[in-house]
Parts: sequence; structure tokens; C-alpha cells
Amino acid sequence: MTHNPVWTQKATRYIPAKHEKKIEGTWIERKVDGQSIQSIFNTGTRPKVYGNVIPAKSDYFTDYTDCVPHIIDELAELDFEGHLQGEIYADHLADDEANFKYLGVLRAKNSYERQCKEGLTKYIVYDMPSHHGTYRERYAALQTIFQPHSDFKYVSLIPILGVNHNGSWQNVFEKLVSEGREGVVLYDPDNMYKHMSDSTGRNAGIWKIKASEAKEVCAIEKVEGEPSDKGGKHVGSLGALICIDGNGKKFRIGSFKLTDTERKDIWDNVEVPFILEMRAASETIDSYRHPVMTRIRLDKDLNSWNREDK
Repeated sequence: MTHNPVWTQKATRYIPAKHEKKIEGTWIERKVDGQSIQSIFNTGTRPKVYGNVIPAKSDYFTDYTDCVPHIIDELAELDFEGHLQGEIYADHLADDEANFKYLGVLRAKNSYERQCKEGLTKYIVYDMPSHHGTYRERYAALQTIFQPHSDFKYVSLIPILGVNHNGSWQNVFEKLVSEGREGVVLYDPDNMYKHMSDSTGRNAGIWKIKASEAKEVCAIEKVEGEPSDKGGKHVGSLGALICIDGNGKKFRIGSFKLTDTERKDIWDNVEVPFILEMRAASETIDSYRHPVMTRIRLDKDLNSWNREDK
């Protein structure tokens, strides 16, 4: 049997009023702030790794195999055939936000060479789409696969940090946040894997809880920065974005938590529409007060855009 890329499941955003009574007994894991990646194993060949579609590309999945040969070398040692699901991430910078931005290196033509100089990425596995059991059974199978390979440097199995009883997940959450981490993911251990037909599907038995929720919006127009004689300093680069939110509200973002190099890269290389995350002081009837773009989401397209993520 030949295994090909599949649409993988995603976690549901945790809403206390809806989900608080459903999370008793769930398993607690750290939420890894990385690029969602599936690894494909076929007998007699080296594994390959794929991420979701990048906007403005025609293919459904992006092949990152050549960007991470150090990860592929270790995956090739696993006694396995089928699909694994996880995240490629970086952990050599100050915090999760800086490490997430670093993952733009995966888009570079000289990706591996840059990583060798600036810091090699890693791959953490948290599920097995090709297994037909509960998460409890899938995780036990993953433990069996990874147990002989505790010496891996770049590939690992995500640890279970505890079991939620009477809100005990909050203690784990607060500790992770104090360390600069993004949050937690809660798994119903008796939940089955939910195979998707596209990139939008979420599993109602998995919940993500983030420290500071950003809102996903769609950039529909890029605006060039003004020249210095008009008080600007980003001529020939990104000056502003015209965006819409999930309800179709149109507004302008002129503030960016980006370096000048990142602004220039978006201006030169990223086509609209694309998905980004932003934070704002407040929302008004027709706009947002002081919206700030915090990151670009090239791992998402219009189909996988979470229009209600706040």
C-alpha cells in the first residue's frame, strides 16, 4: 500500500461555557507553536514530510522534505509505515513567538544551509492518522515506536504532562505560559481520529487553550509605504494592509510586529489574499482600534482560515 498526504485533524478552540464539562479526564499536552507537518512512511523509501498548502500555490500540500534532511535521517530509523502527525518547530531563540517567526526559513531556497548556520529545526509527533484506535491506543503505539530512539536529537514524541481533574490543566497552563510557551492542548483519550476531506475540519474531542488569543484575518490588498518626504520610511516595502475579518468587516492595519526584512519579504514575495494574525485594543461596529499584525500565517489558506478565532 502506498501512503500519500491526507488532510489531518485540528484542535477546537476551547470555550469554557461550551466545553468545561467535557474536559474532565483529558490528557494535557503543551501546545507547540510551529508548522503543522505530516510525515509519510512507505516501505523501501525514505520518509517525506508535508505541510498544508501555502497561499497562491496550486498544490494541496507543500513538500518540505528537502528542507529538513536532519529530521528525515532520524525518521528513517523508525520501524513504521503509514502517517504521523506533528509540528516542525524551533526552540533555540528567546520565546515561542521568535521561534515561530524563524520557521519562515522553511520557505527559503537555501533552507537547510541557513538552518545549519542559524539553528536546526525539530519535529515533535503527537498523533498517528493511520492508526484506527482511540487516542489512548494511538499514543501507546507511538510510545512503542519511539521507545528505542531516546537518543534522537531532532525528532521526539510529545509528552503527556498530566490528566485534567477539577481544572488541574490550569496549573500546567500557567507554568507553561510563565516559561513563554503558547498554551496547552487537551485530548480526550477515548477519542477517535477524525479524518478530514479538506483543511477546515476540527476534532471536537481535542481542545486548544492559548495564553493570548489572536484574531485571524485576511489581507486583501498591500499598500506601499510612503517616502521620507511625506513622513514615511517604508517606500518600496510594506506600509499597510487592507484586511477583512471573518464577518467581512473591512479595515486597515498600519502597525506591524515585524522587522524591516519581514516587511520587505511580504511586499516582494507574498501575494494577496493571505491569512495573518492580529491583535487590537478593541473592536468597533465598523472597524478595530489600534490593530497590530503579529504574524503571517503562510501555513493557512482561505479554506483553512479560522474566521472566528479571537
